[in-house]
Amino acid sequence: MSGCFFDEKKNNDSNTTLTSLLYVANITPASSGSWFFYNGTPNYAGQTNPYPLDAGTIKEGTYVINSSKVVVTYNGYAASIMNVKLVDNSRSVVFGQLTADAAFGANQYLYYVWTFSNGYYYVCPDLNSYKNTLQDAIADFNSLKTTQLDRTNLNGGCFGAIWSRLQTN
Repeated sequence: MSGCFFDEKKNNDSNTTLTSLLYVANITPASSGSWFFYNGTPNYAGQTNPYPLDAGTIKEGTYVINSSKVVVTYNGYAASIMNVKLVDNSRSVVFGQLTADAAFGANQYLYYVWTFSNGYYYVCPDLNSYKNTLQDAIADFNSLKTTQLDRTNLNGGCFGAIWSRLQTN
């Protein structure tokens, strides 16, 4: 069963605003779990230019994904916590809001997209920029082009960067 949602619009001082989103099924992202993450595919060689990236054999940190939060911790850095607001498993995307104490983008909205390939989940965060509202994040996702988000190019199709590969070890 795929997820769906609807917009309920109300007039508030002559401004039409989105006042609710209701997610109807499958509120847990398909990629749920506690994971270590690596850069790109297992054979990704890494890079030095334009910035250094480790090879696909080196653990970069952790992801914890469930129906209420996405918690990302890069080795040596504090965790980034996003409170889940909407999950759409049919489109492999989770939308949410960063916590108030986030080092970057406090209280801002973004999304994480995932795909599954060769036995691994891969995750791509919203690298377009933080959004002010959930509706802005959804609109941004809906306007993505394959050149920005390419689920077949795991070593470069995440807004020109690499996807994060999720593994249990």
